[in-house]
Amino acid sequence: MLKVEGSTANLAGDVDDVMRPSELVQDWLSTCVSQHELCRKPFHGKGDIIEQSVDHIPPRRLIQTFEFCWGVKLPKRRLVEDAFLLRAPYVVLSHCWGSTDKRPLCTTRDNFAMHQRHMAWHQFPQTFQDAIQLCMEISIQYLWIDSLCIIQDDEDDWRLESANMANIYERALFTIAASSAVNFTEGLFKVRKSLNLVEIPYNDPEGERTDPVLFFIEPDLGKCLSTSPLNQRAWVMQEYFLSRRTVHFTTQGIIWSCKNGKRPHTRHMTSEFGSSWEEVFEDEWSRLVQSYTRRELTYKSDKLVAIEGLATRFQSRGEESGYRQGLFERHMPHDLLWYGEGRLLRDVGNGIPSWSWASTTGPISFKASVFENAETFHAKIAPHSYRDFEVKENLPFDSILYMNALVRRIDNLEGPLQCQAFCFEDVQDMGFSGRMHEDYKNGSIAVAPTFALLSAGKKVGWGVFDEHGK
Repeated sequence: MLKVEGSTANLAGDVDDVMRPSELVQDWLSTCVSQHELCRKPFHGKGDIIEQSVDHIPPRRLIQTFEFCWGVKLPKRRLVEDAFLLRAPYVVLSHCWGSTDKRPLCTTRDNFAMHQRHMAWHQFPQTFQDAIQLCMEISIQYLWIDSLCIIQDDEDDWRLESANMANIYERALFTIAASSAVNFTEGLFKVRKSLNLVEIPYNDPEGERTDPVLFFIEPDLGKCLSTSPLNQRAWVMQEYFLSRRTVHFTTQGIIWSCKNGKRPHTRHMTSEFGSSWEEVFEDEWSRLVQSYTRRELTYKSDKLVAIEGLATRFQSRGEESGYRQGLFERHMPHDLLWYGEGRLLRDVGNGIPSWSWASTTGPISFKASVFENAETFHAKIAPHSYRDFEVKENLPFDSILYMNALVRRIDNLEGPLQCQAFCFEDVQDMGFSGRMHEDYKNGSIAVAPTFALLSAGKKVGWGVFDEHGK
């Protein structure tokens, strides 16, 4: 229920004033910082991250949003190098870049020095302007934006900063998520849709005055957030999981999310309308990977990079070790039993071995027994060094696995095509008719031997081995 301007309804305490976005965020942030112990802890749960402590180290670069001059807050926008010396709180912006043919304002080697001196307001796209304005209104002096704080045409700088992404998001005071904006031009506030309001009369407690008030049906903000453009992006998954606090700007309203869930593996969600709920916070690597493969990624080369920070945090908890090409050794060989939900495309030439889910594009799932009735799989996985194999050129150091397992040689037609060392595109490029059975039988397609992986005498999966013992 909302009041019409000049109505006495709010004076009687029946209707609250509508708060500005910055007032909402300030109120949520103050409550969270002062009262939520869980929100001070990093992902691995060890120790606290106290925003004002000496251990609070900002990223290498930040955007300054304002400066104080004789106690007055004045706009000042520039790129600050060596920002970690500031020991100041900062906020990060999570946003969709949009199509590859139109990029947001970026820092490059050519304009790096100029950005350190000054960045004109008109240069910033709408989403950046809104984020800067929000920071100014709640007195947060520094903001991290990926396109500006990473030198985009410097591969070494990009590699260094992307490896530090986990720290950047986890140590931030909170994350601003432009959840409903499909690109950098739509902003935080302009995407907002109008509420369907109904005006009804209101009588004050003394019955002396009748004023109108407005009623509305609260939108389903949980659904709005889950289907938002930003939530479909692969890079955003680790940003969301590692951020201790996030404020989402959607078409239906503003949502606050933090780690103060009442149940294990949940996040506390609050809307601007006063409603709150708990959202499941996945804490199992296999399930995270399944969700990750259903998200969009512009550059296939980012597939493991965009989840590297999350993998690092899983290892820092001490529960996982031996991270290899998107999988943890502790869950092998079961987690090698992944399969495609529909058609998978093999990403040839990306240097990722075929036993990893990351060597394909498309949604994958892991064998149900991993999550439900896990069976004993009598197999052992171990890495091997280059000395043990005749290594092909450009093969990553952790791409070779040795498995000692009970297997049985089967006919190639008995195993799924996804196991074979080629993909459908390869077959088409080679000029085959697509009649796979005939091509197998007449020897037109040469494939590696196929084996059934056995456990307690029954099949639990298929495998194709580059080399196998006698």
